[in-house]
Amino acid sequence: MAKRRKKRYILVASEPQTNPDQIAKSIFTSYKLLFGLFGLASAELRVIRNYPDKGMTVIRCALEHVPRLLLAVAFIRKIDSERVALRVMTISGTMKKIKEKIRSFQS
Repeated sequence: MAKRRKKRYILVASEPQTNPDQIAKSIFTSYKLLFGLFGLASAELRVIRNYPDKGMTVIRCALEHVPRLLLAVAFIRKIDSERVALRVMTISGTMKKIKEKIRSFQS
């Protein structure tokens, strides 16, 4: 019987606020440049939720590929020829904890 792969949810924010779709696209592109198409496929990256009003996006990733995803995020300096700083706000095993963190950023 095959064992189910564990996933992690990563909340990424940008400064200055950027369109979350562009954030996700640049993360996927960076990951593909660093680790290739096979690496991108094995990481099982998925955009779970966008928060346009906060400039944040939630990406799901396979547990063993989280360090590579963090590296790909760190390599991003520009989105659409505009300088940007991407920050990983939190990493969690459940969306519930991610939503709690987002609420805590609001207050």
